[in-house]
Amino acid sequence: MNLNYLLINMSVPHPKVFYTIIILLAGLDSTRAYLLGDPSLNSVFKETGDLYLGALFSVTNKGEYEMCGSEPSIEFYNSLQIMEILAFSIRKVNGQNNILPEIKLGFVFLDFCSNVHTAMMQAKRFLPRSDPADYSPSNGSMYLNSYKVVGILESSEDNIAVPVSVVYGAVGLPVLRLSGSSGRLVRDPTIFSRQFRVSSTKMEQLSAMLGFLKYNNWTYLSIVLQADYLQYLQEDIYLKVQTYGMCVSQIIQVTSFSDYDSTILTLKAIGAKVVMLLTSSEAARLFMEAVNKHQAHDDFIFLVTSTWIDLMISGRLAKSFFLFTTTNLRMPNYTLALKNLKSNPWFPLALKKASCLDEDCEYDFITKRFQYLQLNKGNIYDAVFIFAHSLHNMIQEKCPRAKGKDATACFDANSLEFSSYLSNVSFVGASGKIWFDRTNNKKIVFKIYQNIFDVSNRSIELQVAYYDVERKRIVLSHPLNLNWINFTVNETQVQTCCQKPCAANAYKFRKGCCWLCYECQNNEKVAKNETTCERCPPFYWPAMRDGKLEVCEEMIHIQQDWTDPEVVVTLVIVALAISYCFLIFLLLVFKKDTQTDKHIILKYFHLVAVLMGFSSVPFFLVRVTLLTCTISLALYVMSFALEYGLLLVESLEVYRQCKDVINEKELKWTTPLNQFIFVVVIFTMEMIAFIVLKFIYPTKIVQYQPQLNVNGVETGCEASVPQTVTYLIFTIFFLALCLVITLKSQNDRMGAEHGRVLRVFVFLALVSWLVFIPVFFTAVSQRGKIKIRITAVLINHVASLALNLTPSYLIPQCVKRKDSVYFFGASWDPKDIVMEYMPHKEKLINDRKERKDGTSIS
Repeated sequence: MNLNYLLINMSVPHPKVFYTIIILLAGLDSTRAYLLGDPSLNSVFKETGDLYLGALFSVTNKGEYEMCGSEPSIEFYNSLQIMEILAFSIRKVNGQNNILPEIKLGFVFLDFCSNVHTAMMQAKRFLPRSDPADYSPSNGSMYLNSYKVVGILESSEDNIAVPVSVVYGAVGLPVLRLSGSSGRLVRDPTIFSRQFRVSSTKMEQLSAMLGFLKYNNWTYLSIVLQADYLQYLQEDIYLKVQTYGMCVSQIIQVTSFSDYDSTILTLKAIGAKVVMLLTSSEAARLFMEAVNKHQAHDDFIFLVTSTWIDLMISGRLAKSFFLFTTTNLRMPNYTLALKNLKSNPWFPLALKKASCLDEDCEYDFITKRFQYLQLNKGNIYDAVFIFAHSLHNMIQEKCPRAKGKDATACFDANSLEFSSYLSNVSFVGASGKIWFDRTNNKKIVFKIYQNIFDVSNRSIELQVAYYDVERKRIVLSHPLNLNWINFTVNETQVQTCCQKPCAANAYKFRKGCCWLCYECQNNEKVAKNETTCERCPPFYWPAMRDGKLEVCEEMIHIQQDWTDPEVVVTLVIVALAISYCFLIFLLLVFKKDTQTDKHIILKYFHLVAVLMGFSSVPFFLVRVTLLTCTISLALYVMSFALEYGLLLVESLEVYRQCKDVINEKELKWTTPLNQFIFVVVIFTMEMIAFIVLKFIYPTKIVQYQPQLNVNGVETGCEASVPQTVTYLIFTIFFLALCLVITLKSQNDRMGAEHGRVLRVFVFLALVSWLVFIPVFFTAVSQRGKIKIRITAVLINHVASLALNLTPSYLIPQCVKRKDSVYFFGASWDPKDIVMEYMPHKEKLINDRKERKDGTSIS
């Protein structure tokens, strides 16, 4: 079973039972350290003193046949520098007269060889012994030395710190954590009651970073996570991020041997903009080299931990890095000296690995390998002073005059009370105010730094904010400098970074913390929560609001395109027809014929009817309003009503000429006055019916969407069904009556030629209307109905011009002769038009003179 997993997850029935089990697992003999001598464990970094602090480090790797190997571990250089900072801090304490006066503080540092089992065995060398002889076995003994220490400085990760801290807790030996843990050590205070933490946990670091992100509304992030942390933290990270309403696109696992060029390229490929770096100091250095190589400083916003402090101090961090630390950036008066490093028994291993054989090489080696190792030196420095102040307070209270060895005896007598002095210590250290809460954790306030550069391009560490872990509050102390980024701030948000933003007409289908995009139909809007589509009401279309089609607005009205060739041709025909009507009008005014003057009113009516029909066409083409609807339909109906009323009069006149059915005693419907009255009566009847029905069933403006997937609505005029039916009944009735009358007018008598023309026109008009009715009522598009109406006008009125007005009105005015008798109702055979040139002229004139009244019949 994995010991680390057991210690973290097992339930504890009673602390005393648990401690007993752990001591038995550790193989503790109450009288002697039960540990056979192993030459690989003999190395120790020690300075003598009256009171000792102990620490375990990963210096070498695990041996194949022995406990420890001969190769440096992954954390080798970090371990050497932590040892040097601890040694420096302890020497600093010994050099001050106000702390532990005339009492020397010493240290003992051991190597646990990167292995948890070796760490447990080495940890037993710091356990208190009942027999003082056990601390120094006699020469030749196979047992290793044990060391009496007042406390342990723990810098390892949780896989080592958890079991070791439990062993120390079982015997009441206080442990002070130097580096950030996952936070799991504080879950059960009954087990870890002697565990003190001077640094923040990784979850507290994560909370500070997430709080900073939330404050700036940067909701989309990627995480580069050291592989050692992954076992415990990945699930916790996802849960923590979700509580802040954010999204992790990807967690990239790295080690000190990872390809960081590939890591940078992966971050670019997934569109990362905000990157959280939870790495060791060595991984930080390698990652920074990759950032410089790819010139990716301006492509990301990086959030880093205190392992990056030295990179920031050295000016190697760009403005794109925000550093979170609980300490000040610089430790007082600390420099890494070659002379001090040489006193470390493991330093020659580093020189051997680097093949350094002279002092120049040693100096370069220190500069390259140690100067920029990223450590939270302030916390390490403060940890030593926490022990020093606590020892000072206890000895001053218990044994005020104790010095040297007397101080050792004083501590031994009061060692069980030492933890309470640690809990109540308070002073100002390198990382600020030092004090512990009820769970023996230092109260944490994260300082957030950003590198800025002055006009001389010198790096300045600027504190831009701080985060109070207890209150969960971010306070800005300086505006953030983001003018360097080559992307928009919006790209740091889930909406734009989780993937490419969904189109304006697409909704989001959640998949994990991100989504897939699905387009709505063209006539659907995106719902406000962007999770579905909703169809817009009829004649409404999705419209933009805040970059999304979230509202429905009235559709665009499809306007007539006046440049459309079909429209242009129609208007040209209408213009020519109207011009032709005015030509006939001018001829009627300026070239009067005494024979036809009595019919001039009917001629004008005929022109008016045709002009009204052609005038309705432009009103059909302009934008539909209630006014244009009324005008266009009125002109349309009146033109046909007047036209077909005159057509009936003409048909009756031709019929009378052909059949001689009129005598002197009958009512003279063929006189100009009677014809005028007859036309007016017919026209008035139709108009009264039209007007009455219009008031009862008003004309409406109707809308139609020709294509459901296109934003456009057609508008048109819709006459009521009773109006339309009444109008069609009048029209068909008059045309049918005219057709019957003209069919009965087939003989060789006067007016027969004109009757044939009328029959052609009536037949053409009747057929066009019989076609018009089904086509019009089956048409769906309003534009289509308008085209059908215009087509009806053009066919009827152009045919009327060609077959009615031209032969009856225009030709007689254009034939230049003295005795022309061609007029309304007369024959328009060509031989009549040119009769002055034909040999039968006299006979034709005599035949006409034989008529009763001696004149042509009007």
